[in-house]
Amino acid sequence: MTDPAPGAPAGTAPRSRVGLKVVALLMFFLGVNALAQAVRLALGFDTGPLLLTLWQVACGLLALLAAAGTWLGARWAAELIVVYGVFTGAMIASLRSMLAIDAEAGSGLLVAGAAAVAVCALLAWYVARAAGGIEADPNR
Repeated sequence: MTDPAPGAPAGTAPRSRVGLKVVALLMFFLGVNALAQAVRLALGFDTGPLLLTLWQVACGLLALLAAAGTWLGARWAAELIVVYGVFTGAMIASLRSMLAIDAEAGSGLLVAGAAAVAVCALLAWYVARAAGGIEADPNR
């Protein structure tokens, strides 16, 4: 294994650093998208309740903080990705009641919310492992 790049977590392989950067960029784009949605709602370009706007702002800020933490290799980044996933999953699952969507049209929202939580849990696991928070099994 080569020495990590300056600023990379100790013991991080070069491939892991690339993976961490990819996750950080994904979280960045998710955060920017959520904040853009909130701005569109706030400026009246889209319609929706104030609660949805506030939820979008919270999800956007959480994603941007997670992106920064992942990019920097912070130990708390994985936990913040999980928090982002739970917030996003809950927001998606509550869209049916928040936007008064009928049962047939909103039938997949619970599954979509659960999928968001699951994907974020996997990303958090990867970030924690790649940043050195979870030791790899030497027998694998």
